[in-house]
Amino acid sequence: MVHKIKYPAVFLLIYLICALIDLGTTYYRQAKIPATTGSSAELSVAMQQLMQQHRLTGTDLSQAISDLQQQKKRYLE
Repeated sequence: MVHKIKYPAVFLLIYLICALIDLGTTYYRQAKIPATTGSSAELSVAMQQLMQQHRLTGTDLSQAISDLQQQKKRYLE
């Protein structure tokens, strides 16, 4: 009976240790990334007004910009 519990417990322990290591390394890498120039605090006044008028989030604005870039690329091709 002990052997039936022992192997899954060892597997889960190793899995949890690996998950914690992965979480720690991911957190460490994210902490090292410098702040980029795309935050909403650094947007121009016109872009901030546009976001407020249309109640856009940063994600919505990024998606709209990427959509426009893709349309421009398709148009130029």
